[in-house]
This record gives sequence, structure tokens and C-alpha cells, in this order.
Amino acid sequence: MYADTDSVFIIYKEKKEVLDFMKEVNKLLPEKMELELEGFYPRGVFVGKKGGKDDRGAKKKYALLGDDGRIKIRGFELVRRDWSKVAKDTQRKVLETILKEGDKDKAAAIVRDTISRLMKGEVPISELQISTQLKKNPGDYAIKSPEISAAEKGIKRGLVIEKGTVISYVVTKNGTSISEKAELAEYAKNYDAEYYINNQILPSVMKILKELGYDDYSLKVGGKQSSLGSFV
Repeated sequence: MYADTDSVFIIYKEKKEVLDFMKEVNKLLPEKMELELEGFYPRGVFVGKKGGKDDRGAKKKYALLGDDGRIKIRGFELVRRDWSKVAKDTQRKVLETILKEGDKDKAAAIVRDTISRLMKGEVPISELQISTQLKKNPGDYAIKSPEISAAEKGIKRGLVIEKGTVISYVVTKNGTSISEKAELAEYAKNYDAEYYINNQILPSVMKILKELGYDDYSLKVGGKQSSLGSFV
């Protein structure tokens, strides 16, 4: 079904087929090499890292449901801290629903519900924090990214922020650019729902649902056009 540098995923009817296949391959391999069995997975989702033609290439992101009921996840945003909790939770719920229940409609409903809660202002600030560790002192950055902007605002408030500090910020409604809107989480009083929908929620789930046959189309969010899949 899919092969990579050091692994191969195959579709089988019976487990014995796989074991026989491994046995035959290992007879042909040099003495110090061996094909190992990682596990049996009744259901899985493979996603390309990039859009366009690259979707036909290496699919380094994948989630697999093992025959023991456990889910193995590789490469998805939910393992990274520079994505908000609401985005990671939504992605995890979508993957779990698809893998454990095989229900694409229910997965789509999860996305709809998250978008609805964001637009109504019902998502807690604590679920919207985006965290990044500074690799340099704030004043040494040539480009003012959201985390640097939030750090500078914190410094003006008397906080000690330097190289190595983990900045947790929220994109608020206050400002025009994303950097201007960025505010340290403890000082954020509101959030920009459109930003979180278009830059956190949708990017975290669209490729998953696209692999399952959903197409993109436009949806109006906050009076502007936002890319969303046909599950809406």
C-alpha cells in the first residue's frame, strides 16, 4: 500500500500471509539484516506533508489503529507545542473518530462544532495559547513575528524575557496584523476567531479529510471567505 525508506505497509487478508511473506524475505536478506513486524493495523490514515503534487509522494504523517485498540500517530500537529490546544484536540478527535468508528460524517461534525464555538466566543483562552521557545533575545530578531511582538509587550510590562524563554501567546482582536494582535496569554482578554479557524483548525484537519475524498470550497466566516471542506 505504501513504502518508505525503512518501512512498508501492506494489505493482507490473513495474518498468516504477512508472517509467510516476512519469512520468505528474510531468507533472501544478508545475515545482519532482518525484516521486522511492527504490528497489525485494521485502519489507518496517511497524509502528504505538502499540498499539490507532493501529496502523491512521501506521506510522513499517518495515524494507525492497532489491533490492540491503541492509536499510533506520527508527524501530526497534535504532537507539537506551537499549535493551540483547540487545534490539537480537534485533530485528535477527528483521527480517533475516523480510526475507531470509521465515521467521516461524525468527524466532520466535530470540526463544525469547533468552528461554531470559536465564532461564538465559547472557547477558553487557555485552549488558544500558542507556545514558542525563543532561540535569541527578543531584541536580536530582525523580523517581528507574533511571539516576538508578544514578548516585547511583556517586557514593557516589566517581565524578564530572554533567550530560552517559552512564549505563550494568543492572537487577539486588537490590531491589524497577526503580530500586532499577538498578546501574552496571561494578558489576553479576547481572541481572533477567524485567525484560529483559518490558521489553526482548518490546516490541522483539511488534509486528513481530503484523503477521505472531501473537496475544498468557500465558506463565509466573519464576513470573509475562508477555505473549508465539503463536510460543512
